[in-house]
Amino acid sequence: MDLAEFILIIIIIFIINYCATMKAINPLLDYVDNNIKHKKECDLVKLRDLKILDDNELEDVIKLVKKRNEEREQYESYNKCLETLEGIKDVGYFTEEQYLCRLQKLKEHFKI
Repeated sequence: MDLAEFILIIIIIFIINYCATMKAINPLLDYVDNNIKHKKECDLVKLRDLKILDDNELEDVIKLVKKRNEEREQYESYNKCLETLEGIKDVGYFTEEQYLCRLQKLKEHFKI
């Protein structure tokens, strides 16, 4: 076995371990996120139960929080796409004109 085969085997083992670890960790991360959201909603319900917020105010606050979370997620998604697009440009696949055209499409999609 020469050096190239050895390195290839190590890379394959690393990829398998990485994928298995990510597959095992992702459900745990989703579980933590859901618990945090549930706790925040419970705190809002407590405010309603203590008569600090009435039902209409509680609904308005929940809508506002959901809207802000959606905007934050959309902004994060835009930044990931932008970073990927810049990476493609940096490796020389796109010319500056092509990059600007794709960037404009990305901004239109995310309404920025």
